[in-house]
Amino acid sequence: MKSIAPIIFMLMICTAPAVAGEPWSKGEISLEATFLTLQYIDYKQTLFIAANDEYTENCIFLGKHPSEKQVNIYFLTTALVICSAF
Repeated sequence: MKSIAPIIFMLMICTAPAVAGEPWSKGEISLEATFLTLQYIDYKQTLFIAANDEYTENCIFLGKHPSEKQVNIYFLTTALVICSAF
């Protein structure tokens, strides 16, 4: 639980401004949908890499052979941070 506490704290700080923002435009919604679709594809690829030792990951934050838990936390965090930026 200790390792997840900093992530939850960061998400609370990053998403707080999103509550007070203006409604998203259609263009912003399209951009976000595109980003999340591409991120989902990358997520599934990275999970495949995590399950197969013959492949390596190039993301400096995850390392060459991330665990499934590391992959899940990384992609959840990046999705929430990017969504809160709008």
